Amino acid sequence: MAPDQYKSLALSVAKDLLLNPSEESLKDYQHKTHLYSFLTRHRDLDFAKDAQELLIDAAGKLDRFALNYLTTVLKADVVPMLAKAHDDPNIKSQWERQSLLSYIMRYVGMHPGADEFFKKIMSQPVEQTGTTSYYQSPQYKALSYLSYNADQETATKRKALLESVRPSVTDEKLKSLLDSTGR
Repeated sequence: MAPDQYKSLALSVAKDLLLNPSEESLKDYQHKTHLYSFLTRHRDLDFAKDAQELLIDAAGKLDRFALNYLTTVLKADVVPMLAKAHDDPNIKSQWERQSLLSYIMRYVGMHPGADEFFKKIMSQPVEQTGTTSYYQSPQYKALSYLSYNADQETATKRKALLESVRPSVTDEKLKSLLDSTGR
């Protein structure tokens, strides 16, 4: 038997089961885990657009299986998809929005879309409400996530980006954090 003889058939079936789950599979937590793992193991890029559509469900919940598949297979090329999902008005949970933000910020200095997203976040005023602390603001979170994946070249690009947004930041706490992040 040839090693990859049934690979394309198995990939096709996995995709179909994700797009058209049975009643039984909807009750099985491991169902998606196995199917997305199979697609990821084979670095299947063909399902990325479909996974993007499945990323946010009708209730506004983030599908972490789709998220893990997309970030693993597409790497930095996932940024536009995640930025679109982050801005989806159907997402109700700030934690899910922050999760998307953390993945996007990993690619600041490596992907122009992530750089633009960072600039957009930093240009917004810091909003604090009774239930949201300063430390949960998108700006604070964006800055705190910048330490991920920082090789020398990326760190240099991030430092230049930090300097470029500094003049537009008016919040004193945020300026102080900008200064400490840029070191």
